[in-house]
Amino acid sequence: MNNRIEQQIRIAGPCAVESVSQWEKAIVGLRDHCDIIRGGVWKPRTKPGWDGMGSEALIPMLEIATKHGITPAMEVLVPEHVDEVAQAMRAVGGNSDEAMQVVVWVGSRNQNHVVQQGIGQRVNEGPGSISVGIKNAPWASIDHTVGIAQHLMASGLPQDRLAWLALRGFDPSILDFIGGWNEGGVSIADTFNPDRLRNIPPTGNWVGRLRTELNRQGISVPLIADPSHIAGRADLVQGVLEHMLSTMGLDGFMTEVHPNPHEARTDARQQLSIEEFAAMMEQLDAKHLLW
Repeated sequence: MNNRIEQQIRIAGPCAVESVSQWEKAIVGLRDHCDIIRGGVWKPRTKPGWDGMGSEALIPMLEIATKHGITPAMEVLVPEHVDEVAQAMRAVGGNSDEAMQVVVWVGSRNQNHVVQQGIGQRVNEGPGSISVGIKNAPWASIDHTVGIAQHLMASGLPQDRLAWLALRGFDPSILDFIGGWNEGGVSIADTFNPDRLRNIPPTGNWVGRLRTELNRQGISVPLIADPSHIAGRADLVQGVLEHMLSTMGLDGFMTEVHPNPHEARTDARQQLSIEEFAAMMEQLDAKHLLW
């Protein structure tokens, strides 16, 4: 189970699908660098606001991805979202279960095990070409992270339809709670998170323990980095990703990339432009971090 997968998982794309033209621009700009394009249709928000185009985006999203030979990926929040994805797949590709590949994922905000099992059940009942990814929980619990995979599989989902487990770091607010804000000196938060990353990245030790527990539970799933949600700022994404790829033996990565980041309706600060992403890929290749 510890063998590296044959092909590195490279996922990039906008936080949210904001228009048909924006989605196609992202695909055209990124298709030479990755095989999976991410784009949120339903967007959970910290506070009320624009929460995505919703179901109406699914058919044009899948049509454009199919035209360019790219696998689309999106977060689902409830089991009914999986049904809507499956319906759109059949509308675009016909009734063949293998008409197109689509990845849905359970996000870090979706930690309800009843919903997780419902999503796993709907994926299992849907077209055979739907797989499901996982964003780890916002707290550093090995058991909870492994439990997400276990809940998905408890619904009957076969292991080979677990696409990946993305490491998106942990909620940093605990550092502020422990150390407090200290304007006259250095707080614990300053010591352990000096760059003010959005989330605290996992350590190599934590990733090793996660692998050990997954193996102990008989779960084989690729581990990938989510540097965008760890960094929280576009200028910090490459450093976070280089560190994680070079020290943790990960199987790939998922990054947020927008054709016009300054116009993004969600997560604008952490999204790379297409040009910035292409330059980052060249530098990762030069450092032998792509395979």
